[in-house]
Amino acid sequence: MARTYFLVAMSLLWVSACAVREPVAPEPEPAPPEDVRQDVIVDLQRQAIQRMQQSDHLPAIALLERALMIKPDDVGTYVLLARVHTLNGDRAQARAVLQRGLLYAPAGSAAERQMTQLLNNP
Repeated sequence: MARTYFLVAMSLLWVSACAVREPVAPEPEPAPPEDVRQDVIVDLQRQAIQRMQQSDHLPAIALLERALMIKPDDVGTYVLLARVHTLNGDRAQARAVLQRGLLYAPAGSAAERQMTQLLNNP
């Protein structure tokens, strides 16, 4: 009888050890502080402006798109990106970028006026 209890107990232990356990997702890293993110955005914009001045448009576009991944509501980045697309000859893409950027521009702000003016220029 004791042997039966022992075998049942061992079987239960073995079954519980074989149970499938779902992996635990790692904790996401906290977002960097706003001032650190803004420093990164400013640096990416500065690099993009340098590339624009060298007529190196595709890397400038990539830098500004990276900036938007970090801070998708940065209106200044949208304006710069639209200008690079215009310099690259892609007016349709420039308009699309400006329209997306207008979603983040405060109503009545200088940024909104500038973006609207750029959109209305043929």
